[in-house]
Amino acid sequence: MGVALPVRVTAPRIVAEGATYAVTRRTVCRKAFLGWWHPEVDDIFFWCLAVVSDKCSVHLHHAVRVGSHYHLSFTITRGNLGEFLRLLHHQMSCMLNTLLARERYDAPHELFDARG
Repeated sequence: MGVALPVRVTAPRIVAEGATYAVTRRTVCRKAFLGWWHPEVDDIFFWCLAVVSDKCSVHLHHAVRVGSHYHLSFTITRGNLGEFLRLLHHQMSCMLNTLLARERYDAPHELFDARG
């Protein structure tokens, strides 16, 4: 008989259309993947925000990129908070991993910390 492992479930959150949210997300091991190590990091960060915000009907109020994390405040008009964050993190991870590999750094594959 096997040992039952605890199931990891995302904590529930209240999502209301038209509400304004403030979100912070850290990178894996708090490494400076969002830092100023390459001039294209700025372009990637803001391009991903623009594309995903438009796709998910999110009005972005402010975005701050710090070396190991970012801060956002935004209002959801018709979109879904979870889908917005999933697409944003996926897009940024793919593009930054490509840049890291191109510059001959070890790419972490999953760029953002699993903690909410």
